[in-house]
Amino acid sequence: HLLCNNAGVGGAARKLQDERAEDWDWVLSVNVIGVVNGLLAFLPLIKEHGEGGHVLNTGSMNGLRRRAGLQQGIYTASKFAVTGLSEALRQDLAPHGIGVSLLCPGPVNTRVGESGRNRPARHGGPFTRPADHPLARPASGGLDADAVGRRARLGVETDEFYIITHPGSRDAVEARSDAVLAAFDHARRLAFFD
Repeated sequence: HLLCNNAGVGGAARKLQDERAEDWDWVLSVNVIGVVNGLLAFLPLIKEHGEGGHVLNTGSMNGLRRRAGLQQGIYTASKFAVTGLSEALRQDLAPHGIGVSLLCPGPVNTRVGESGRNRPARHGGPFTRPADHPLARPASGGLDADAVGRRARLGVETDEFYIITHPGSRDAVEARSDAVLAAFDHARRLAFFD
């Protein structure tokens, strides 16, 4: 009745133009295709019993905004993909009585910053980030994982779509949204389109 898709690796933390095909393959395979595989494996079972259910996809605050200077381009792209996938899925599953929520955490006290230790050889093998890189530090200043779990549970129980754990990130999300809306206003002023 409940599917929790929680997959994520952070990538090598290089500038986007310096990332290699293997880096893209690894991060997208885990962060996006991992969610897809969870859906392919478990959604048919939830639909089959006909009792409804819920899908909780773990995205990221980076699926709603971009943090400058941290060289998280591939990670951010992957989490934007999970956001779009989840938005479409919520609409598609509603007629089946299956809810969908998107967990959008900021920093959480996990070892995701060390995920390079698990990168397979076919994707370039294990790596560690430079010690002076901001993402090389453990996320020890982040929220406790149990607190995030409690927040996620509440969001699922109340059928929230966007489950936010770090309300202090609102300004960055607002700035991005304002820039998108300003582009619409600019297009209207140009009068090329109705």
